[in-house]
Amino acid sequence: RNQFAVALAVAYLIESVGHLKYLIEQVQAGERYLDKFFKLTTDIKVTADTWTPIGISYAKPFSGNFDGGGHTISGELKGSFSDDLQNFGFFGYLTTTSSMLIENIHIAANITWSFASPEGTSTLYFGVGGVIGHGPTLKITVYNCTMSGEMKISNGSLGYGNLYIGGIIGYTTGTFKNCSAIGKINVSCKGQMVMIGGIVGGNYSTTNETKHCISTSSITLSNTEHSNTNYAISVGGIGGDIGGKILGCCNQGSITGRCLSPVDVGGIAGYITWGKYHLNRNLTTDFNVTSKETVRLGYLIGELSNA
Repeated sequence: RNQFAVALAVAYLIESVGHLKYLIEQVQAGERYLDKFFKLTTDIKVTADTWTPIGISYAKPFSGNFDGGGHTISGELKGSFSDDLQNFGFFGYLTTTSSMLIENIHIAANITWSFASPEGTSTLYFGVGGVIGHGPTLKITVYNCTMSGEMKISNGSLGYGNLYIGGIIGYTTGTFKNCSAIGKINVSCKGQMVMIGGIVGGNYSTTNETKHCISTSSITLSNTEHSNTNYAISVGGIGGDIGGKILGCCNQGSITGRCLSPVDVGGIAGYITWGKYHLNRNLTTDFNVTSKETVRLGYLIGELSNA
């Protein structure tokens, strides 16, 4: 721990690439940092050929609080699916038994991720996001985070699993406030379900909020496909599928490209269930999605259920 500077015994200061690497290694070794606080004090440029996120799996998550201090992560974050690394972003897998705040972090890095695992029958949830891949906890709050890089999500041989892809986070049940995405998302992959959003791929909380988030990201589908007949691909300017309360969010980004399966497309959300939507705005008509099957397009919501 002497590799971190400690300010007033309150927060670990991450002052260099070396400090950040040490944090990643410690979490990878099993240290969750429950209720601990970290603050980034400098911009970081990632130059490594591959990126290991902070928190790699359900067994080895990050459970602390992280303040980016308004600093920027740039460069390239590259990785591919494996049994040990199934979720990807600056953070990979976050969970807590207490509470967690991720705030003030700006991702300007490009994200390159490939699902490359043998096909099977798993229905696990796999998440990829610019900031966070997977955060399946009601007790997480993501505040004032941005993504301005380009995400390229491709398919190796993975034909199963529920895939969640978002500019800020892939999959979560948490609260999001004042987050924005201004990059590009290009998806060409197959899964049991595929949910894609400018901000969040999927948020299945019925109580938490997605509030005052803005996306101008362009989302491009490149023959995206589901691997069964039960679900469609769901794509939204803010979220692929968002429950809970969605308040004062705005989309200005385009959704274009081609699917091989049925697809739900919406300026705010592709598909929603058990959601309460208020004062959200879509300011673009730039939707040009084709499919071999059905396209359900809504100016705000593509497909509505119990909302």
